[in-house]
Amino acid sequence: LLRLKLPQRLQDEVDVQSAGTLGIQGMAAAEYSVRVVREFGGDIGGHRSQGLSRKLVAASDLILAMAGEHVEHLRKHYPAYRENVFLLKSFAQTEPLEDPEIEDPIGSSLAIYRECGRLIADEIDRVLPAIVHLVKERRRETPRAPRNVFCCRARTGSAISCFRLRSRPRSKRNFHNAKYSFWRATMPRK
Repeated sequence: LLRLKLPQRLQDEVDVQSAGTLGIQGMAAAEYSVRVVREFGGDIGGHRSQGLSRKLVAASDLILAMAGEHVEHLRKHYPAYRENVFLLKSFAQTEPLEDPEIEDPIGSSLAIYRECGRLIADEIDRVLPAIVHLVKERRRETPRAPRNVFCCRARTGSAISCFRLRSRPRSKRNFHNAKYSFWRATMPRK
């Protein structure tokens, strides 16, 4: 869904992939997932699962999870990257949410898959300005960077979305300054 919603101007700069915490490799997307994404105008018929790996996490600057158990898994197994892990529904929010998780629809009815797809699509619409902002920040930090500045790894359902900046800033502090300027820019003015 993220791939479908990306502005055309970012299609060459943003690569959308997926990863799951169970480490399952090569499994096709659930039939209902394929149908729901098709209803949104996409095609994941050829999608195959991949497990979350140290290499993927290390290469990711922003990791968005659907459920709290995924955040816990990431923070436990990859503590060096805990500052980059968020729940999708909590990312770029100014207030804590009562229900910040998106439940995995696996084994549910098509109606539940559709509801999950709608919820994820709504959240992508909400966070897309933040993603665009981070891409723009990256362009300012690394003006001579290659076109592939920002890489998004995303997954619907119960897995992990990892956003990786392909051209890293000179220091980790620069990236955190960029994140801070984003949070400052999205905070409501009083």
